[in-house]
Amino acid sequence: MSRTTHLSAPLPARRGGRRAVAALLVSLALVTAACGGSGDDEAAKGGTETTAGTGSGTDTTATGPRTFEHAWGSTEIDGVPERIVSLDPQFTDALLAIGVTPVAYVTSDLLVDGGITPWQDDLLDGVEQIDYDGVTYSNQDVYNAQPDAIVGTFAIENQQRYDDLSDIAPTIGSPDPDREVQRWQDLVTLAGDLVGRPDDAAKVISDTEADLEARADELPGLDGKTYTFVNYVPGDALYIVADPDDGASEAFATLGLTINPEALAAADGKTGRAKFSLEQVDLLDADVILILANGGDPDDLIGFDTLRAAKSGAVVELDMLTATALNQPSSLSLPWVLDQIEPALRKAES
Repeated sequence: MSRTTHLSAPLPARRGGRRAVAALLVSLALVTAACGGSGDDEAAKGGTETTAGTGSGTDTTATGPRTFEHAWGSTEIDGVPERIVSLDPQFTDALLAIGVTPVAYVTSDLLVDGGITPWQDDLLDGVEQIDYDGVTYSNQDVYNAQPDAIVGTFAIENQQRYDDLSDIAPTIGSPDPDREVQRWQDLVTLAGDLVGRPDDAAKVISDTEADLEARADELPGLDGKTYTFVNYVPGDALYIVADPDDGASEAFATLGLTINPEALAAADGKTGRAKFSLEQVDLLDADVILILANGGDPDDLIGFDTLRAAKSGAVVELDMLTATALNQPSSLSLPWVLDQIEPALRKAES
């Protein structure tokens, strides 16, 4: 297939600035900043090519050049790519859900031992892994996988990274630049269009949405209740999901939950994740609290034990894996993680 890339004028940098500060928490949890810079760009252009991964099994219903609009401009893809590199978990899951295996994917033992999540099960056995070391990933590793297409959202953190990746292969970024976290449905649709499997993508979306609706029917007491989804960084701040339209918020809305209105008011229109001081514990008050404590103890927060969810037992203390499953939701991760947090959800019903 053709590897021609057409670039239009890039869109403005997205809100919040994806910086390298607390990069692990940013990319794998709730603070969506950068994966880091692209300091190995020159190496990526001159490295030794190697064959990596298992490739992608695709139908060939997509023919001719197609243009994909995304956060960094537009990319032209001619034909069906057979070697796709995925730079983040949401895109990896979107491909797997429609039956396409990436030739390589970015992951980390910092997220889960072995780099394969429980909801990916054996779908990535033997596939080349591109290591995320807590700060960044290597363009050289992307190059070595010999991709004919690259996909990624937050992992393409700036124009320079996008340009360097585009020198390797046609690269597609976030379909919606106004969202900190992409809607999983949009990524499944994009993946289906990319590999000529739109019908498979539509079925994945309808089946997953039906599953979420069935779960809502099983938890009717959640309708009208509130939740807070927070990253507690000891010694730093509270980072609260404060955008009802954020990709990480949609599953909760399906269950009938809404973001704590006090936190929304305090965020004053900020989208994505709003930063609050550790003293503003009252903004966490909700019927359900989902908290990534990063090695800290939520009870160390003065007043945490007085919050509604703390009193009812509807607090979910997340680890990095469950936080990622919620923060970067996919049709694969959502059923898994909702099973994990169901006990707390049931306590919030009463």
